Amino acid sequence: MKEIKNVCVYCASSTRIASCYVEAADQLGQILGNHHLRVITGGGIHGLMKTVEEAAMRTGAEVYGIIPHFMVEQHWEHPNITKLIEVNNMSDRKNLMNKMADAIVVLPGGCGTLDELTEAITLKQLGHFDGPIVILNINRYYDALIAQLQTALNQHFMGEIHSQLWSVANNTDEVINQIYNAPEWNKDLSKFAVI
Repeated sequence: MKEIKNVCVYCASSTRIASCYVEAADQLGQILGNHHLRVITGGGIHGLMKTVEEAAMRTGAEVYGIIPHFMVEQHWEHPNITKLIEVNNMSDRKNLMNKMADAIVVLPGGCGTLDELTEAITLKQLGHFDGPIVILNINRYYDALIAQLQTALNQHFMGEIHSQLWSVANNTDEVINQIYNAPEWNKDLSKFAVI
């Protein structure tokens, strides 16, 4: 079984979202911290990103933030997280976050979060990431995306085995169980990326 030490959390930086998402982010940060997991984020000071970071730090957990230089120029970085790593651009940010992660949890978010999620699934499908990917479907936010993924499976744009690339948690209490009990992904299955 893969050892889990670092959990990457992808999520929104929006500050105008419903309180249920903020509450879930706070709970997630606490849960990860209480399980002595290091949290990897985008290093921002806004939205769900800030909420996860600060909730994890309240438990004493380490939080590493990966942020592109242009965001630092805008003063969007969280000044109090354990370690802030500045990178050149958004692609470098994503690459490093995925490289550092043993598992990925995806809270609700916009286009950036969707991009991060779908790239993580693709990397796992191609054998470049082998950890759990948990979609946290708070308030049924990801219902349409989950349905689209099922359509891709049903219409053979993905193989049946690819349904094991991700799991769906409907609340924060399910996340840890799904991280530790995800089916082990065999990187050799990347040969089934072409079906």
